[in-house]
Amino acid sequence: MGKGYELGPGVLDGIRSKLGDARGQIEGLSGSVPHGVDAGLLTGPIEAVLSSLVENAAQFSTALGGVADDVDASKKDYDRVETDAKDRLHRVRGGK
Repeated sequence: MGKGYELGPGVLDGIRSKLGDARGQIEGLSGSVPHGVDAGLLTGPIEAVLSSLVENAAQFSTALGGVADDVDASKKDYDRVETDAKDRLHRVRGGK
């Protein structure tokens, strides 16, 4: 019989931190997008690809921020449930 799942608060902090780091790295690239591309006949298509790439990166960055917020909210819920369980157990044991 399995022991079930176990997840310490540090794990959630680590996940949130990595998501935030990834978002920061993506946003840090925003200044590196080339402007005024001259590719002859392919200028239009290349600019369209770059535009799409930048838009997708921005959406991905926003999504990473949202997931990081969700992980943080989950950690707060997890902490609240743990605290409530400890308090109830303490009362059941007669406050000892």
